[in-house]
Amino acid sequence: RHRPHISNEKDMHRFLTTTALALAGFTASTAVADTIDVCAGCDYTSIQAAIDNAADGDEILVAPGVYTSDHPAHVVDMLGKAITLRSSGGPDVTFIDGEGVRRGIVCFNGETADTIIEGFTIQNGFGAEYDYDGDGESSSETTGGGALNLFSSPTVTNCTFTNNAADDGGGMHNWDSSPTLTNCTFTNNSAATTNWSRGGGMYNRSSSPTLTDCTFTNNSATRSGGGMFNQFSDSTLTGCTFTNNSTTAHYSNGGGIANVHGSLTLIECTFTGNSAAFPNDESSHWDSRGGGFYAAYCDPILTNCTFTDNSAVWGGGMLVEGFCHPTLTDCTFTDNSAHQGGGFWSGYGKAVNEGTTMTNCTFTNNSAIDGHDLDGTLVPGRGGGMYFWAIGDVAITNCRFTGNSASGVGGGIWGTAFQPKSLIDCTVCENTVDNVATDDNQIEGHSVENISSGNCIAADCTDCDDTCIGDLNDDGVVDAADIGLLFAVWGSDDPEADFDGDGTVGAFDLGYVLGYWGPCP
Repeated sequence: RHRPHISNEKDMHRFLTTTALALAGFTASTAVADTIDVCAGCDYTSIQAAIDNAADGDEILVAPGVYTSDHPAHVVDMLGKAITLRSSGGPDVTFIDGEGVRRGIVCFNGETADTIIEGFTIQNGFGAEYDYDGDGESSSETTGGGALNLFSSPTVTNCTFTNNAADDGGGMHNWDSSPTLTNCTFTNNSAATTNWSRGGGMYNRSSSPTLTDCTFTNNSATRSGGGMFNQFSDSTLTGCTFTNNSTTAHYSNGGGIANVHGSLTLIECTFTGNSAAFPNDESSHWDSRGGGFYAAYCDPILTNCTFTDNSAVWGGGMLVEGFCHPTLTDCTFTDNSAHQGGGFWSGYGKAVNEGTTMTNCTFTNNSAIDGHDLDGTLVPGRGGGMYFWAIGDVAITNCRFTGNSASGVGGGIWGTAFQPKSLIDCTVCENTVDNVATDDNQIEGHSVENISSGNCIAADCTDCDDTCIGDLNDDGVVDAADIGLLFAVWGSDDPEADFDGDGTVGAFDLGYVLGYWGPCP
């Protein structure tokens, strides 16, 4: 067997050192992570003591019970460790309790996705003042009643945050953090300690959280974002629900979500029964905005989202303003109410909100009810389904507005500065003003005459149901005969053949004929 050649004492020392280091590395690489139990009769009876003694890779298994602490600011500090903190019985029987004087959990040491928190109810937390970042000033660190993440991105699964409170982020506050939350519940949390408190359920600042199948119910904030407030953040929510969340102050916004700056992606999310405050006096014309969702200075993307029974003074279901460019696809607005824009309100900004697009969205039974101006003057409701202030470059395609109502004007839509492409292939019918439906009150406002003829706008929806795009000869089939009729008016402004509403019969209109080829539905 070959032996290593060692010529002198110096070589011997080098050989032994190298061998020792190699063995140390082998030992470390094969070390088995420990499972540390926390229970009444265990070596560790407190969660924090177990974390203090854990090493990266360990799992802490917590028995059912109520766990608290005498720390002035929190019950649990994850200490930046890549460990798993898991309950054995789940959130229904395992509680981290702040007792109304301290927050539940804090991560401020650069925790990553390898820091896992699973199966707890974090309750009765409070955003106690504490200098976590060590800058000698703690007055701004009064956020995150249930959980506070500072420059940290833990993984949180199957946890419930309830009855927590803070200046901002009653349930959770994320600052420069990107946590991943799955199947978590936020209920009865509040951000209400000041008149400017935001994010009853969650507050995100300069953060990029990812939430999947999370629920926000009965959370509240005085100023913005009863369920969630996002600022300079790029949040992604999939399959999340926002129910009965609210903002309470005058000029508040975003009962469900308020999003200011940054981007927000919502996929298959549901907003039900959320509200931005209705004031108790008669100065309600200039007040709360976005019962379900409020957005400003951002480009939110919403896909297959549902807004039902939300309310505000402006924009019962959703409101966008301030250079906001939303994209909505396959979204539904039903039974929402406001003084202006029962379902949706858009306004204020560069010609306002140029680049807004809506595709395959439906607006049904939304209402614009009477309100009052600043001096108490009665102001009839405008825009039952939708209200646009200076509509600008907006493209609403293949959307349907039916059964919406306004007490004043625009049963379906009220807006200004309509352009030919503002509405494309849309159906606007059976909407009412003061309980009466006419062809003229389906869409009202300024420059309504610019709306293209490719839409069906009628008092009776039966007048729209037999529309078959591309069937120029009305024989029930889109075929070669219709192509012949299209070419006969090629280059003209014939409204019957100008399917895309651009004022000229051309290649795009031919695309419509080919796209709807065959028997009419």
